[in-house]
Amino acid sequence: MSTPRGKQWLAATAERAGDALAARPWILALAYTLLFLPLSILLSSRTPLASDEIYTVYLSRLPGIRAILHALAEGADLQPPAIYIATRMSQALFGPSEWAIRLPVALGVLLMGLCLMYFVARRTNMLWGFVAALFVLLTGAFPFVIDARPYGLVLGFTGAALLCWQCASEGRRRKLALVGLFASLILAVSSHYYAILLFFPFILGEAVRNFVNRKIDQPMWFSLLIAAPSVLLFLPLLGKSMHAVITWESSQVKMSALWESYRELGSSQAMLGLFSLLIIGLICGLAGIPVKPKLAFPLAEVAAAAGFLALPFAGLAFALTVTHNLTSRYVIAMTIGAGLVFVFSAHRFTGGNSTAALMLAASLGGIFLVHLATEVHSATLDGAEPVALGNQYPDLPVVVGSGLDFAAAWYYAPPDLRSRLIFVSDPRMAMRYSHGDLTNSSIAFGARFFQWRVQSFDQFRQNNRKFLLNWTDGERWMLPAYLDLGAKVEALNAAGAGVLYLVTDDGFAVARSKHN
Repeated sequence: MSTPRGKQWLAATAERAGDALAARPWILALAYTLLFLPLSILLSSRTPLASDEIYTVYLSRLPGIRAILHALAEGADLQPPAIYIATRMSQALFGPSEWAIRLPVALGVLLMGLCLMYFVARRTNMLWGFVAALFVLLTGAFPFVIDARPYGLVLGFTGAALLCWQCASEGRRRKLALVGLFASLILAVSSHYYAILLFFPFILGEAVRNFVNRKIDQPMWFSLLIAAPSVLLFLPLLGKSMHAVITWESSQVKMSALWESYRELGSSQAMLGLFSLLIIGLICGLAGIPVKPKLAFPLAEVAAAAGFLALPFAGLAFALTVTHNLTSRYVIAMTIGAGLVFVFSAHRFTGGNSTAALMLAASLGGIFLVHLATEVHSATLDGAEPVALGNQYPDLPVVVGSGLDFAAAWYYAPPDLRSRLIFVSDPRMAMRYSHGDLTNSSIAFGARFFQWRVQSFDQFRQNNRKFLLNWTDGERWMLPAYLDLGAKVEALNAAGAGVLYLVTDDGFAVARSKHN
């Protein structure tokens, strides 16, 4: 089989197998679903809810949609209503488990992958579309698949909008595609405010398409531009939240946010995918696998892919001028651009043959499976409760020192412990000792809606001379504040997510005068 004829036979057999698989789109769509969804749900079921996710859960459990909208208008959270409504529906169907809470975002990512597969298949074949969808799963976007926040929904609606844009540009079921484009963009914006940035790659791609065709597609522009003002519908839900939980000191945007967006949305798995492409390209060249005629991808679609990949630049401009806040997950749709650029480049580098696509699919799928299996193996709900007490001092109140931990502590605490949990909020002390007030203020604000026990620093000190303090690496101010005020602090244990201290505040009168 090492003879030239044997190599040719093997290459031709592999090519026929790849072509046969690519000709059966439903098999690849099913393979993607089975590769992604079951293990993602399993990982979701074994991963404790984080603080932000618990905000989603509590809001979704309010008495009705009107109550959710009212709470958002009063500043309970920073997102539009789609994620809370979707999470509410999922819990109504499947119960309050971790996987059911996160199911909407997993379905959003599944929708993104399937739409991306069909988008790429129009230019190459379904096997190359499978490669594009797999590569997105290898990026830093994947952790947000098991995060009950809106980022998976944004990816899903973005993928749907991209496929509808392509269909409309080709005249395939054009009226339906234009409506789908309009609806998908509105749904994306109703999931996250930064989804307004999605208009950048679509407008860029459409402008290039019109330039190439030397004709303005008025219905397409109408579908795009009429969806943009939809963000204005949700602005009344945002104003109080911004004023309530974001201070000037905690919301300064730096140019480094641009680099952080690319760094965090990259991953070691994506780097392995790029390395696999290099190796497979060399193998194809050395094995003499036939090279198919080079395909010129439509310039408009290349421009749109580049626009997605450049979303962090648009996000930085938006943050500097409007929101004063930017993190990598706000521009998560850039990973769709990464998947498109990867498959466009891979198609050219490997000669566009189905053999290369088949090897890439196997390689990327293997990387994803190994990574996900490792995550599933290490994930556990044991110890989800971040406060570990033992049997000491059963009658003392328990202060959770970090706002990042309090929501999870309250959510996972058994009833007897929950009755003792309390959060102490003081913006001035938080700024003095931790130089930030974001979670300190957000917990106090959220207590209006979620029945959390929150007291001011002075109020708490008046009523509690002795208490337990759960201390972690969140916003640090309670422990140094009490030490400065002369309180006696004794470390009891280091179990759970932090250190448990017994705090005795005997010098209240003297300490109060120093504090004032």
